[in-house]
Amino acid sequence: ALLVRDGFFLGKFHNVNLLPYAFLAGLCTHARMPTALALYLVTGLIIVVQICRQYPNVSPIKGLFYLLWLAFLKYWKEVLVLGFFGLSILLLNYARYGDLFNFMGVNNGFVFFEGWSERQCSVIPHGTFHKINRIIINSYVYLSGDWQNHWSLIRAFSTGYGRVELPAVSVAVLWAAPITCLVIVMCKSLLGLRIVFNRILLVFILAFSTGALFQLSYPTITHRYIAELWLPLSASLLFCWYSYLARPTQFRFRNSIVLGVIGVFAIIGVSYQLYLAITDDYYLYDGPVTSIERPSFHYPDEDYEYLGSLTNAKIKAFKLEQASQRREQCKKYK
Repeated sequence: ALLVRDGFFLGKFHNVNLLPYAFLAGLCTHARMPTALALYLVTGLIIVVQICRQYPNVSPIKGLFYLLWLAFLKYWKEVLVLGFFGLSILLLNYARYGDLFNFMGVNNGFVFFEGWSERQCSVIPHGTFHKINRIIINSYVYLSGDWQNHWSLIRAFSTGYGRVELPAVSVAVLWAAPITCLVIVMCKSLLGLRIVFNRILLVFILAFSTGALFQLSYPTITHRYIAELWLPLSASLLFCWYSYLARPTQFRFRNSIVLGVIGVFAIIGVSYQLYLAITDDYYLYDGPVTSIERPSFHYPDEDYEYLGSLTNAKIKAFKLEQASQRREQCKKYK
């Protein structure tokens, strides 16, 4: 809504209060980190665009540091807000997990009862997002809802461990209208790269997509994670609304065709959502298709009792022993 109000910053320079952008990006650090990353990048890009337009005679290459200094002087309040929220989430991580950069903590149930699973051997040592080609597989499953072929795709692309949780909903149908808008915006930008307007638009959409790309490289596919995918789609949807409806003086006949296509897909998406809302399976079958070593999320009482007796010293000793055995135990997954 802020972007629509401010014309997506694609016109001439005009003074805009960027504090709401900074606060929204900062607050998101305590909600969804991939989305916060995207919003931080977008806010930073808005500041850069504003400064470059306000001082057009300063070369972005020769005067890079000077432009950054001008950006800080002009938007120091926004920079402080972003820095405050960024520091706050790091300090919260340290208070909760003893590590500034640990955003998820440790599930001791997995650590002590999972054993030498493929997740422990393939994902944990290298980091959660290290398999870039996982983006292709996860994109297909999210778009199609075809979780049955997930394992065969994992083997074909050699991505290692991956998990699917139900319900698997086809985002291509559910969000047909915003996906169409994203395609329109990307085509408009790429086909008109000579125009500065389109270059800025393309960079904005790519920045909005960073959180989605991180989420698509995550080993687990689950319906709740599509919240990260919504950001670039919603930005594209708002841009199409701004371009084709909010400015009626620029309306053309071909715009009516575009709007007609978007409208048809919107009806399909809403109908699909209504179908899901009245289908029992959508609510009853919620959880992993296959768990790692256990058929459910719940541990027996004796396991809970054992987990309650753990101390930091016991956990540290276990992890050291586990690390010493990793190479030998994980040979079967290579």
